[in-house]
Amino acid sequence: MKHARTTLVIILLLGSFSLWARPYAGVSQSLMSTGVEVGMLSRTFEQNLALSLPTTQPSFKTPSVETTMLYRLAHLSPVMIGLGLKARIGWESDVGYELGLGFALSLSYEFLFSRGIVFVEGSYLPWITAQGTAVDRVVQDMVRQYVRFGYRHVF
Repeated sequence: MKHARTTLVIILLLGSFSLWARPYAGVSQSLMSTGVEVGMLSRTFEQNLALSLPTTQPSFKTPSVETTMLYRLAHLSPVMIGLGLKARIGWESDVGYELGLGFALSLSYEFLFSRGIVFVEGSYLPWITAQGTAVDRVVQDMVRQYVRFGYRHVF
């Protein structure tokens, strides 16, 4: 209860960002994986959740999940720049997982009337930890990937 007031302020602040947000769905491709994602975005805030499978050895045994929260700068509309936090976890069934935390930078182009967004996102995950026995190299590569691009459709 020591930090209850601070936690409440953070939750209310994040909740207020998503009041006017529109949902979207998309697909993305990175150096090591292909994914689908869902999220919400407004003119100043974006958050998403993506599920990816390895491109080299597609298998539900070694998936990865990532989430990103970005503050969006709309100074170059329809080009948007986003800066924020990123977390990515990859795991291998019955073996272990690898978790990375860090930062993301996103550059996107929004098609005004078709509600489509093309984006490229770079990430830097300096804090990586692993749990379990030797995790497959494919999982490690998916967590450590630093660039992805894709398409989103806003509803």
